[in-house]
Amino acid sequence: MENLMRSFPERSFDVTNWIEVMSGMLCCLITRKTLEMQREEVVLKTSNCCCNFSQRRPYAQLTLLEQRSLCFGICQAINSEPQIRQ
Repeated sequence: MENLMRSFPERSFDVTNWIEVMSGMLCCLITRKTLEMQREEVVLKTSNCCCNFSQRRPYAQLTLLEQRSLCFGICQAINSEPQIRQ
């Protein structure tokens, strides 16, 4: 039986908020964020000197995934809206 779910190529993006990094330098807390688009899910990895954590969302649970441009194109963002289960 073939897999009916569409698979996507794996890609990785540095989505670090550099304004947040600059403000974190004051208290020596530099946070890095990486968005990994894997074959079946999206993984947001956040790390700093205190902790590391990952947030996983399967593509099937996303109803909306869009790119936004803020501050005259200087900042880029991705909105995702998880599917609400009833």
